Amino acid sequence: MNKATVLKSVTAVVGAGVAIWLIINELISILENLAAIGVPGFPRLEKILERLKNTVSKGDNADEK
Repeated sequence: MNKATVLKSVTAVVGAGVAIWLIINELISILENLAAIGVPGFPRLEKILERLKNTVSKGDNADEK
């Protein structure tokens, strides 16, 4: 394998990883918005989001000390 082939392979893998991350991030955002407007059927998601919000708030408070 030459350097060009390796570079193309690495670029493809990194590109696919970024695309997958962006898609997952957008899906999470959509689910958060659905839960925020009160669409029923997301009780587990609401618990997870509440836990994440509490964790982030604790982290922010620790930074302020």
